[in-house]
Amino acid sequence: MNHQESAPAESVGSLAVVTVTFGRDLDMCRALVRSSEAAFTRDVTHYLFVDHRDIDLFKTLASDRVVVADVNDLLPRTLRKWRGALGWRWIDRARPVPGWIVQQVAKLAAPSVVDASIIMHADSDVFFIRPVIAHDVSEHGKTVLWHEPSAIIDSMEGHVVWDRNAKAWLGLPAAPPPVNDYIAPLVVWDAEVARGALQRIESVCGGTWERTIGTTRDVAEFLVYGNHAWTQRSVALAPRLGTACTTWWDHDAPVAGPVLDDWMATLSPAQCGVSLSAHARWSTEQRETFIREHFPFAS
Repeated sequence: MNHQESAPAESVGSLAVVTVTFGRDLDMCRALVRSSEAAFTRDVTHYLFVDHRDIDLFKTLASDRVVVADVNDLLPRTLRKWRGALGWRWIDRARPVPGWIVQQVAKLAAPSVVDASIIMHADSDVFFIRPVIAHDVSEHGKTVLWHEPSAIIDSMEGHVVWDRNAKAWLGLPAAPPPVNDYIAPLVVWDAEVARGALQRIESVCGGTWERTIGTTRDVAEFLVYGNHAWTQRSVALAPRLGTACTTWWDHDAPVAGPVLDDWMATLSPAQCGVSLSAHARWSTEQRETFIREHFPFAS
């Protein structure tokens, strides 16, 4: 199917879309929600977990298919946001917890809170470019495990540390690069496998998984899930090469001309989404114009 074509959505079963976001990304979320409502059947719920102070902002996006909820619903009571400049903190620790670490804890907790057998994590800067069908998330009754083989290499120092930590927490043997990469703006998780990863961390490390992960800055939630999921691939998951979406990372103004043609050529028919990275310096108007001109399904 051409990425610009529209067709009736196909039921994908017990699936929920989860986005952990905050006020600054509201405009990007508008495009995401608009496209998710077009991409999924009415039995799929999209959950937006946001900071308590941002709930009123995001309520404009709520509907019978979009639930706006407090991110605290995903977090342990011992991790809370303090008033003023104190930010997120464990109640028994003075050191602040970066917001991006809190988001990772929240994403890992989602399969234990959201009632669905498959979780599709969609970052705020993602939008869907066609209907999402059952084959996008499962194959022969097994949840898809998107991965890029041997994509994490020596020069990716941060990724190497994240992968090493994930394996250690899971009790897996260390492996030097190159290793598989499971990080992407749009990711499919099997909820039972995700819960199993957290149970495994607690078994290996002792204490709660939230404290293990939430007291470090060297963590990537998708590598935690991915490394555990890889051990389950023969019985519970269907490995699939690549990612569920393609990403524009460049900080320059909206892409055009031959550069646009080359980038559009990287889109695979298997991919159901696009991420215009939040790190790119595009105005809301530029993003909306780009989506309308090149991906009308999401407009």
